[in-house]
Amino acid sequence: MKNFILIILVFFFISCKKEDTLSSISTENNGTQIDVEITSDTKADSIIVTDIEYKNWKSFPDQPQFTAQFDTNVPHQYIIAFYLNGKPYTNDKELWLNNGNPKVKLHFKDKKVVIDTVANSLIYYEYFSFIKKLDSLDTDNDSISRNKYLLNKIEEHFNDSFSNLVAANYLGYNRSNSKNLKILLSKIEKQSSDIKNSNSSVYTQLKQLLTTKKFNLSEYSLINTNGDTIKPIVKQDKLYLIDFWFVRCLPCAADHKLIQQRINDFKKHNIEVVGIAKENSFKSWDNYLKKHNYNWTNYKEMIPFKTNPSDSLGIDVYPTYVIVNSKGEVASKRYNYVKDVFEDYLDK
Repeated sequence: MKNFILIILVFFFISCKKEDTLSSISTENNGTQIDVEITSDTKADSIIVTDIEYKNWKSFPDQPQFTAQFDTNVPHQYIIAFYLNGKPYTNDKELWLNNGNPKVKLHFKDKKVVIDTVANSLIYYEYFSFIKKLDSLDTDNDSISRNKYLLNKIEEHFNDSFSNLVAANYLGYNRSNSKNLKILLSKIEKQSSDIKNSNSSVYTQLKQLLTTKKFNLSEYSLINTNGDTIKPIVKQDKLYLIDFWFVRCLPCAADHKLIQQRINDFKKHNIEVVGIAKENSFKSWDNYLKKHNYNWTNYKEMIPFKTNPSDSLGIDVYPTYVIVNSKGEVASKRYNYVKDVFEDYLDK
């Protein structure tokens, strides 16, 4: 899979013949009744079954069998949690279930809810097969076939939340291609409000990606390495490489080593590197920079805060690199690999 990190709920789906698509399996509008059977000897304080949005909670005492009833009439993702001493422990695998009457057998081991089998719900197994499919497409490096596959998958699941998650994958692969993103937006805009405005949808992020033309760094309150909250001063007649990252992002850390090697080349091309970290801990962020002696300009976003740069630009993949001039005009292309920045701006 690609060497970047998505900070959103990104999931994968599989390909199947049209007559086997899960949207067509359950046609009754009687909601979802999840039959749960537990074979574990571990005694929980309570057991929770909830949808992925945590909007509908069903709580049960520890018992070997029970049924959780939901009003959902389409395939959806769920979480089953064991509560022990006030702490929740959730399922070890993604739990996608069809509407109707899916049956889940599980046990509790090593502080995890282990899913053993799922019946009456092909979508559960579709999810895992899809990972292999995307891996295969990645190995072949066939972006045209992959995009076609994902767009077709959105059509198959147009009326359920799977389409949102397929769209998240499409967005991840095509973040720097505005033409392809417009194709995705045209599909999502035709979906119902419940689908495109749900928590798992990329609709808002997609619109931000396609409409943001200005990014004035000096308008944002950020924390510098001295711990002061400031609004950065932007110099005239200069380009800025904005590096969006966070401390535990391994691809970010790998790219920082490359940036360090070529920091003088950026200066020769009148490009100032500015790191903006999405990080809760000032100490972790500051220690990381000092440990590696990274001396280019770095800021940390204020968390929580309503108007952060990463939110304004719809950044949810790390690292992401954005080129901005002193007027705040954003280059049309975004980068997830700093080597691509080298190629376009340093090595020409």
